[in-house]
Amino acid sequence: MNADSAKTLSDEQLMTRIASGEVGLLGEIYVRHNAVVKSALGRFAQDISFEEREDLAQEVFIAVNDSASRFPAGVEFRAWLYGVAVKKARAWRRNNWIRKKLLRKKRGTPVGMALSVDTSPARRSEMRQLILKSLSSLSDSEREVIILRSIEGFTGDEIALILGISHGSVRVRLHRARARIEEQLDAEFIVEALREDNP
Repeated sequence: MNADSAKTLSDEQLMTRIASGEVGLLGEIYVRHNAVVKSALGRFAQDISFEEREDLAQEVFIAVNDSASRFPAGVEFRAWLYGVAVKKARAWRRNNWIRKKLLRKKRGTPVGMALSVDTSPARRSEMRQLILKSLSSLSDSEREVIILRSIEGFTGDEIALILGISHGSVRVRLHRARARIEEQLDAEFIVEALREDNP
């Protein structure tokens, strides 16, 4: 099949053809979804370097090829692919944490996970900065659902598929994440109000 013909097929049709041995069609999947995969890796493995993200993206598409014969019928491809990327990002995070832990032990420095939060004394006027700070205070599972829902726009069912959890678990995590963000933002605004009252 030539490249122009491949463009007329849906993602799901491409997966069926890849599963039957037309591995060359993986290139069309890559062209369509490379940016989405790299975006997902950047969101869920925030400390990843450009080179590592490129390598990890390649691993995602290799996994797509290897899993083509097991691609579930009736499932929306983009959500399924995002799930593959999230799993790869989680594995990278675990391995990266272990590497850092071992490195710190070797250097004799305290072991801990530092959050990349702006601690400068300058007043942060942008709501974006407040939200980023709030996101950093969430657990990994809470951060995942809030990013998938509020930033990526996936539905509850799609998030359940991506993360491999029940729809009820999605609702619970989303509720907790939103409550924690609201609490964090409320606390920040209270602090700012007190600063204004006491110059």
